[in-house]
Amino acid sequence: MLSLRLPTGADWRRRSPLICVLGATALLGSVSLIYPFARDHGIYAYIAEQAMHGKLLYRDILMGMLPLTVMVHEVALTLFGRSMTAIRVLDLFWTMATALLVFAFVQRAFRRPWLAAAAGMMYSFQYYLFDFWNTAQNDGFLNLPVAAAFFLVAVAQNPEPEDISHRSEYMWLLAGIMLGLALLFKQTIGLVVPGLAVFALAGQSSARTRNWRSFLLFTAGVVVCLGIALLIMAGSGALPGFLEGQARIALPYSRLKTDGGGLLAGAADMLVKFITQPDLGVCGGLGFIGLVLVMGQGSGDRGQGTGNRERWMVVVWLVSALASTYVQGKFFFYHYLPLLPPLAILGAFALATVYDWLAVKLVRDRQRVVLFLAIAAGLLISTGYPERYMDLARVGVGDFTVEQYWFANIHSTPEFSLAEQMTVAEHLAENTPEDARVYLWGVDPLVNFLARRPTVSRFIYNHPLAATWAWPGYRSDLMRTLTTDPPEVFVTEHRDATPWVMGHDLDSYQSLMDFPKLRDFVSGNYELETRIGRFDILRRAGADSAYPRVEYPSSQLIDDLTEAARYVDEQDSEAYRTVLWPGSLRTVPRTGIAAAKLTSYQELVRRIWLEKLTLLDALPAVSIWIRSDPRPFAALDPFRFQSDGEHYISEDLRFTLLHECRNRRVLVYQVSKRSGSEPLKRGWRMGNRR
Repeated sequence: MLSLRLPTGADWRRRSPLICVLGATALLGSVSLIYPFARDHGIYAYIAEQAMHGKLLYRDILMGMLPLTVMVHEVALTLFGRSMTAIRVLDLFWTMATALLVFAFVQRAFRRPWLAAAAGMMYSFQYYLFDFWNTAQNDGFLNLPVAAAFFLVAVAQNPEPEDISHRSEYMWLLAGIMLGLALLFKQTIGLVVPGLAVFALAGQSSARTRNWRSFLLFTAGVVVCLGIALLIMAGSGALPGFLEGQARIALPYSRLKTDGGGLLAGAADMLVKFITQPDLGVCGGLGFIGLVLVMGQGSGDRGQGTGNRERWMVVVWLVSALASTYVQGKFFFYHYLPLLPPLAILGAFALATVYDWLAVKLVRDRQRVVLFLAIAAGLLISTGYPERYMDLARVGVGDFTVEQYWFANIHSTPEFSLAEQMTVAEHLAENTPEDARVYLWGVDPLVNFLARRPTVSRFIYNHPLAATWAWPGYRSDLMRTLTTDPPEVFVTEHRDATPWVMGHDLDSYQSLMDFPKLRDFVSGNYELETRIGRFDILRRAGADSAYPRVEYPSSQLIDDLTEAARYVDEQDSEAYRTVLWPGSLRTVPRTGIAAAKLTSYQELVRRIWLEKLTLLDALPAVSIWIRSDPRPFAALDPFRFQSDGEHYISEDLRFTLLHECRNRRVLVYQVSKRSGSEPLKRGWRMGNRR
């Protein structure tokens, strides 16, 4: 008969360190559940979704990144739905698992449960101090397999009495496999491999043969894991594209350094950027104090219970993580994420040293516990957690929705605006068929993801095409694709320059102007439909939403044009610099002042978009519009923006009806510069807290 036994008091005491790690991670990580995507998340999510719809990584989607982060996003989208929240939910479980592995490593290596619990909680505390941009990144995901590798090495180095010796040796094989998985998130973490290989050779055993066996098993684990990944790519046909991406994107990009100095200057810059951050400096400071304390201990079981081998394992972990951050040369904040597990362990040692010192001063355990709870509360209050919990609470009680929170300007940077991208995606979703293809010349395929609109090219962003390190042949590849299979909509960005990625200060629009073949292709085949924030949306000429066609007898057209031109001539013609025309200039009656100034509407917008003409040059003006449709002009919605008979284009030009010719077929509009601009929809704002 099955019986259920409730945990006894002793069971709870034994499990309480583990429960504290899980509970603290859930509490700390809850603030991230309302975070939106940043730029990198949008890139990975769009690639993941395309892969889920049959596109093959590296062959159909050119990328220099390694595959496991894309697969993590695939899992998130599959398990938690197609949302910007999905990766945050998965990341919370991922962080729990990582914190548990940090806990398990410290417990096995140092045999102090509450020291292990402090390390696990410190890891989660540090991790969620990073904001929406810097969490759920590949540098954080790789902490899980790296922590697993160190735990397995600790098992091999410190087997339980009941463990079989050869079973412990095979922990080295599993540790190698874990590091192989970490390498499939990011190559730079491979600097951990030689450090652990040295531990395998040094070994616990005095038998040199056994140590070499451990080393070979560890090396085999790394090689086998990477070899299987390469075989899978080869079997699927992705291997040539993978090698191409590494040679033509990953390696050239990695050579673009921003450290601004030599070895020592770069290392100093790296450390200063981390330590001087208000939130991260506390954790970094605790970690480096712990490093000094650990390095100051002698061998044997003293102080915190660390022997030479265990403390050097933590030091190797920290040094290899520092090297991983340094060799990238960019010092983005998420590049520091591999530092968090060893810093959490060392920070726990610093706190444990204080606790042991208090054991001498304060006899009662309750006093020490209360004091440490006060220290924990102080850390929470002094960092960014209170504001994040406040935002979470406001969403929870319904003060505003998650989508409104995503529109907040705290989710924008000078070169990235999530609110604008969401608005562009909504515009595309509402004004294009579901199967319409949208090509984005920019760095944010998040627009494609949010709009649910596929692209037409394997170049999902313009880094490989516009950077200083770009492969020259890629531009020809793009032009072949676009001319063969032109997208219905072309989108480009302004003010998105990223010199630390591209190697120059040009934004996407300026890079487009610097790409003559693409510039001529777009300006010759697409018409500017509207501008939303920093995004230009151009629609292919002749598409469903193009401007109305003229379909009536040429004789009647000439009569109507003559009447319209006469009306224009009767105006104060010298005040008008341009007369706009949507049709063929060959059909225009060449009489009067109007004829001398006549040009096409499309040509004017094209010149303004190409920055060959300014609005001051073009305005004021009179526009002659011709169509055979008898409905009121506003019903055709040619400009996407309407209000009381006024029609807008690009948030800058305003068209106001002046005159109607017979049969309502020729309409004359005055064009002026629009005052102000439409606010973004649902443009809820919060105070800047970046």
